[in-house]
Amino acid sequence: MSSPSKRVKDDASLSSSVLSMWLCRQILLIGDSGVGKSSLLLSFISNSVRDLSPTIGVDFKIKKLTVGGKRLKLTIWDTAGQERFGTLISSYYRGAHGIILVYDVTRRETFENLSDIWAKEVELYSTNNDCIKILVGNKVDRDSERAVSREEGMALAQEHKCSFLECSAKTSENVLQCFKELTLQMLEVPSLLENGSVVVKQQIMKEKQVHQATRGGGRGGKSIEGELVLMETGWPDLLEFFLEDLLSCLISILCPNRRCNMDRKVDIYVPLELNWHPHSPFQGGEVLGSRIRAPLRKNALLKAENKNVVITVFISACHAGRDVFAVPQGITMTIHNSGEEEMGRPPMGMECVKEIEIKQLAHSLASVNLATWVGQNKAAGINTILMRLTVSATLLVVFLARASGIDIFLEWNVALDNTIRPVAVEQPVITINGMFPGPLINATTNDFIHVNVFNKMDEPLLFTWNGIQQRLNSWQDGVSATNCPILPGTNWTYAFQTKDQIGSYFYFPSINFLKAAGGFGPIRVNNRNVIAVPFPKPEAEFDLLIGDWFYDSYNKTRSLMETMADAVTPDVILTNGKGPYGHSSSKAYESFTVTKGKTYRFRISNVGSAFSFNFRIQNHTMVLVETEGSYTNQITLDSLDVHVGQSYSVLVTADQNEADYYFVASPLLLNTSSSSGFDGAGVLHYSNSPAPVNGPLPGGPDPFDLDSSVNQARSIRWNLTAGAARPNRQGAFNVTNITLSQTFILDGLMAEIEGSQRYAVNNVSYYTLNTPLKLADHFVNGSGVYQLDWFPVNSVNSKASYGVSVVTGVHKGWIELVFVNSLNTIDAWHLDGFGFYVVGFGNGFWGPEARKDYNIFDPVVRSTVQVYPNGWTAVYAFLDNPGMWNLRSQSLKNWYLGQELYIRVFDPDPNPAKERPPPSNLLLCGIFAPDSESPASEPVPVPSA
Repeated sequence: MSSPSKRVKDDASLSSSVLSMWLCRQILLIGDSGVGKSSLLLSFISNSVRDLSPTIGVDFKIKKLTVGGKRLKLTIWDTAGQERFGTLISSYYRGAHGIILVYDVTRRETFENLSDIWAKEVELYSTNNDCIKILVGNKVDRDSERAVSREEGMALAQEHKCSFLECSAKTSENVLQCFKELTLQMLEVPSLLENGSVVVKQQIMKEKQVHQATRGGGRGGKSIEGELVLMETGWPDLLEFFLEDLLSCLISILCPNRRCNMDRKVDIYVPLELNWHPHSPFQGGEVLGSRIRAPLRKNALLKAENKNVVITVFISACHAGRDVFAVPQGITMTIHNSGEEEMGRPPMGMECVKEIEIKQLAHSLASVNLATWVGQNKAAGINTILMRLTVSATLLVVFLARASGIDIFLEWNVALDNTIRPVAVEQPVITINGMFPGPLINATTNDFIHVNVFNKMDEPLLFTWNGIQQRLNSWQDGVSATNCPILPGTNWTYAFQTKDQIGSYFYFPSINFLKAAGGFGPIRVNNRNVIAVPFPKPEAEFDLLIGDWFYDSYNKTRSLMETMADAVTPDVILTNGKGPYGHSSSKAYESFTVTKGKTYRFRISNVGSAFSFNFRIQNHTMVLVETEGSYTNQITLDSLDVHVGQSYSVLVTADQNEADYYFVASPLLLNTSSSSGFDGAGVLHYSNSPAPVNGPLPGGPDPFDLDSSVNQARSIRWNLTAGAARPNRQGAFNVTNITLSQTFILDGLMAEIEGSQRYAVNNVSYYTLNTPLKLADHFVNGSGVYQLDWFPVNSVNSKASYGVSVVTGVHKGWIELVFVNSLNTIDAWHLDGFGFYVVGFGNGFWGPEARKDYNIFDPVVRSTVQVYPNGWTAVYAFLDNPGMWNLRSQSLKNWYLGQELYIRVFDPDPNPAKERPPPSNLLLCGIFAPDSESPASEPVPVPSA
């Protein structure tokens, strides 16, 4: 065995190859003196902060880190904020890859100077057109002294086309996220790779190309290829890369829930042929053992619960014997050489290509094939390792997914506020961090979102993420049958991924009629930079959350519905939590400022309880471009019907004379007047407008002309050629030639059950249990809680009754859902976990002969669809997402009073990827509550035939 000092010396001799693996990036911190730039930098570098004197001239720090699988060396320049040093820093703008513009949320002048001084300096001195910028508001730990609102910061960030984040250098809140988000965005811009090492540049570009190919894979079990990793280096760096960036990641991902790691066996095959270093770890094992232990010890998931976990690494290496290393916390690492044919592996040759199976003998991971080409560059004295992972389309290896997504951590304090008064009535409003509506969730495809919800209300709470599909993860869906509620005075963290999605969505409270009190907010899922958007980048984006609102408090309205459901009607329409322009009850109205000649994206969502509305902007047209994650054929509209639960994106060009113009959202099937409050009006304000808006509101279509509304719905088609979350065109996976596995015909009805007015599906009104169906399904296969498949999916029961409605959805089968509306109001249906293809609308009764008129060429894919009075709507869905999924009316009253059911999608095949195991923070309630004295089963009403 060689001495440690000898090994260190030999490792140092390979420093040139090590340095070639680092990407060097330059980041600039700018802003007024005293905003905390130096404190931010110190907090990031050393995880500490102290009182610092103002920087004189320029200081800098260097930080090495791994982000998104890339090894980065960040040189971060901390510039002087004093104006007298301004000439000193101009040279540092040149060549900067990223710029952090910092202001103090307690000093308004520092915020205003960002536009007046610092943004102009960036434009003047920066020589890099692709430089990534992020706007950061510091000192949120002094929130009581706040002089700049979060909304103002977000608006300024939109104006300057950069990301936005608030943080505290003092408490380190969001400091790491600030630098991490900036760095990840820099890695997404190909032109910013030019200053990195050639080897790593080739590697990252290769990965991006393969990521495009992998995201473009087909569905239904076809194979796709994972990322390519190209490395040119000696064994020390290869081991460091492989063990720290791949192996430890695999270990934490094989089974994220510590409790299910018991007695796991994981075989990882690593066929390598290397030029042997004089002190190769394979000759003794001590170095390899230490390198393996280090990343495992750092992994927080490897706790004492991981008993008897065995990780076996097969290495094609010319050494004798077997070395076994006991890794801390019950992990055993075993190294085998290539001569052990009894292990069932084919022999490996230097020039040959073999496929070797990697298996994790547990239910959470399917088989993965690893093919490795090994080539030796004798002239250069180094090795080229080209590794390719091939996985089933039903399983995307999580460490590959994480390479293209970042973690977003949010902390929400949810409370009732009686002082906001969106209309001139005192009532409790649900706020999140004091905001109504709640804060924007601004994510990108494949990001991981962590929302820690603190319930400071006096009743239980759940949030659902309307349209986010929760791939393989219905544990995070946030409805009554998937999650235990967050009790008053407690908190719980949601953790979910925007997997393979883009688009406009919103979140809201899902239980106890709480949505009527607020708590809703917008969700944006942006495209990755590597995927082209099918329209020019707009000047800015605006979120419009429009919905009806009650003057009565939500709990009073909830009580009225128990006896007078049909008499409960909203009173006014709000836009972003504000009342209509000019209405006597409105404390404020919504306004958007635009610049003549510029184009803006408006993300419009109907967050209301009951009314569909028609949206229009005076003297302006709209170009429809997206709905709920699907890019549409671009059509120009004078107005747009938006039904409850739906979301759209439209482009609006400020092409009129400089003035102020109304925008209006007026209900369908309702007579309104300008004084009624139902014309939810706001203002589109041109920046140089000479006078406020005046005159009558612009008229719209006849609110009772449903034929025109149906025709508009039929005109909304899928853009078949655009890429969305993946670079392959949307239309590559379509419904032109499918075989249906199931057809459900679902009739939404009003019914009287035991003297109460209820809503029902096929005359069954859903009965909400104290025990979530998801828990029962996981722990006892539903026994004692619900009975699977008794619900009538194609007929209406003769007598109305309560029931716990759970039906089987055929995994990877095509289902046809026909929604029938027997009422005289417009209904809307939503399916969690999937997007469905809207293939047809019709009047009266549906029959199989209606299929001949379906649009199967380019039906739009979305998650919420309207059903017109005394009519039907048909959709197709491909059930490739195992889980327990809610199918419901989006009308809040209908849903609360029973118009819903659940589709259980289960895959019995033991090989493909399953739904993720329960989260480690799983809440237990009902018959599974830890301190519960509940019976072994819940009393469930017996349904009538």
